Amino acid sequence: LNLTGSGSETAVDAGPVSIGLELFESYVFPFEIASVVLLVAMVGVVVLRSRKGKDG
Repeated sequence: LNLTGSGSETAVDAGPVSIGLELFESYVFPFEIASVVLLVAMVGVVVLRSRKGKDG
């Protein structure tokens, strides 16, 4: 196991505000795609569940 490095890297402030800003500023398109995929999945579950209830 080779763990060589400078060791000068510092931790980044990753609070909820900075994570939210990063999501909505830098990753808008992937965030929107993920929301559409989740919406389609939820609608699919509702449709499949309603069909199963009618069949018996």
